[in-house]
Amino acid sequence: MLLRTQRGVWEGDRDLWKREHPLTADLATHLMLQPVIDDRLPTALCDGRHIFFNVRTSARLDGIRRHHLQAHLVWHCALGHLRPSPLPDLRRWHLACDQEVNALLLLLGFRLPDDAVLFPACIGRSLEQIYAWLDGHPDPNLESYPDLAGTALADPVPDGSRDPRLDPRAPDPGLLLAWEQRLKHCLRRHAGSPQLAGPVAALLASRS
Repeated sequence: MLLRTQRGVWEGDRDLWKREHPLTADLATHLMLQPVIDDRLPTALCDGRHIFFNVRTSARLDGIRRHHLQAHLVWHCALGHLRPSPLPDLRRWHLACDQEVNALLLLLGFRLPDDAVLFPACIGRSLEQIYAWLDGHPDPNLESYPDLAGTALADPVPDGSRDPRLDPRAPDPGLLLAWEQRLKHCLRRHAGSPQLAGPVAALLASRS
């Protein structure tokens, strides 16, 4: 029952986006929603094909946090963050990816949770520039920020629930190319719309 109910909630969020966030709604159609009950998954993760989400956690989320979680994972795919990190500090790279996504979501009109990764000084910067900035601006809270960019599962707990439907797969070159093409197609489709005006258009220009 909880699996079906929470799938309906996430699908309902996508229906709402068709009116309020059509760019994100179009990109989300390429990701199958897979609700699970599994203690290895604290919140949600995405492998470029599915969004796996823990329904027990989802049921406790308010609308702002749930919308952000799904949209955040959609845009990680669209912005190419499924690729391996080209830089050595994986934690800092994931934070840079989170910053890029959250800055874009803010410009698209999404409300962000209070604890979302967002460094105002880095809005509009490239991933490499954000990565370098993080090295020069140590923040005592950096280690506490949620990391939504990865696809790794937590270590299993004794007698914890495991769901066989939770089976993320590593992205292959064909999937990475498909996401590049999906973003380009989506930008062409929505060219001239209010969602692609000003700062958003500038931020995505290098991706198209």
